[in-house]
Amino acid sequence: MDVDEFERTVPVAVPKSPLAPFKDQLSRLRSAGYTLAQLREFLHRNDVQVSIAAISASLRRMQGAQAKGAVGGADLLPAPLSVPLEPSVQPPAGSSLAGDPTVTRIQPDLDSLIRQGRRMKRS
Repeated sequence: MDVDEFERTVPVAVPKSPLAPFKDQLSRLRSAGYTLAQLREFLHRNDVQVSIAAISASLRRMQGAQAKGAVGGADLLPAPLSVPLEPSVQPPAGSSLAGDPTVTRIQPDLDSLIRQGRRMKRS
C-alpha cells in the first residue's frame, strides 16, 4: 500500500475537544457574563470534567476562529472586568497630545484598587 492509497482509504483523525458539543452554550453563558468557574460548574453538571484553564483556552480558540470567520454563533468575548474606572481624562498638560480634543484616556483608579487589595489580604 502506498501513501496515496492510504490517504484514500483511511480518514484523517481530527482530535475533538470534550467541549466541542457545548461551544454554543458556553458562548451564550459567557456572553451573558457568567464566569469561567460557573462555566466549569455547567460542564460538571453535564458530566464533563475540565479545568478552568482548559475552558479559557477553548474559548480563546473559538474566539480566534470566529474572528477569522470560521465559526458562527454568539459573541465569545470575555465577560467585562469589574475594575472601577475614572472618567475620561485628558493627557497631562506637558504631553505632546495635550489640548487635542480627540485624545482621551481612561485609567483605573489605582488608589481604590490598592485599598481593595489590602482589604482582601486582611480577610
